[in-house]
Amino acid sequence: MLGIMNAALVSVGLDEIVSEYDGTAEVNLMLRNWPGIVESELEAGLYEFSKQQADLVSRIEGKFGRPDGFLIPAAALFVRHVWTLNQTGARVFSTDWVSDGVAVYLDSAEGCTIEYISVPDPSVWSANFSRGVQFALEAALCRMEGDETAARDADMRSREAVIIGRGVAAKSRAARPLTRTSSFATARFGRGAR
Repeated sequence: MLGIMNAALVSVGLDEIVSEYDGTAEVNLMLRNWPGIVESELEAGLYEFSKQQADLVSRIEGKFGRPDGFLIPAAALFVRHVWTLNQTGARVFSTDWVSDGVAVYLDSAEGCTIEYISVPDPSVWSANFSRGVQFALEAALCRMEGDETAARDADMRSREAVIIGRGVAAKSRAARPLTRTSSFATARFGRGAR
C-alpha cells in the first residue's frame, strides 16, 4: 500500500511518505479513495489473486425461502460460486443459492464450499492492477490540486492498465466451451448421431 501511494505522490510531484497514516491531506485523500478504487476493480476484473475458497460450516437460520444459512468469511467481498455435496458425497456445482453479504442461503444442511473474492495484500497484486490503482490515486490527487486535465490523463492511464490486467487475468482461467449443453439441446441435436 505504501509503495503504491508513494508512486502516486512522486508522480504528481509530491514528497514520499513513511507511513500510510501521516495525517496529511494528500494521504487522507488516498486513504478515503483506496477502498472504492481497489474493491470496485476487484469486483469487475475477477483477478486470480483475489480468489479464495472456504468450506462453510457455521450454520444459521435460513432466509429467502432457503432452509439453511452459512456464514461467509468477513474478508469476502462477494461469493462467486457454491458447491454442495450430493447423495453420494460428491461435490456438485450449485445454482440455487442466495447471499446477503453475511451468509449464503441454500438447501444443504451439511454445509457448502464457496469461491469468493477478497481484497488480498498488495504484495500479491499483479503489476497492471497495481499500476491501475496508482494512476487512479494520481487522478484523485490531481483533482485535489485543481488540475482536471492531468486528472483525466491519469484516469485514462488507470483504465488502460486495468484493461490489460483483466486480459491477463482472463487468460489464466481455464478454457470453457463456447456453449453449454442442456437437456433440450441434447434431445434436439443428439438424435441421429451415428
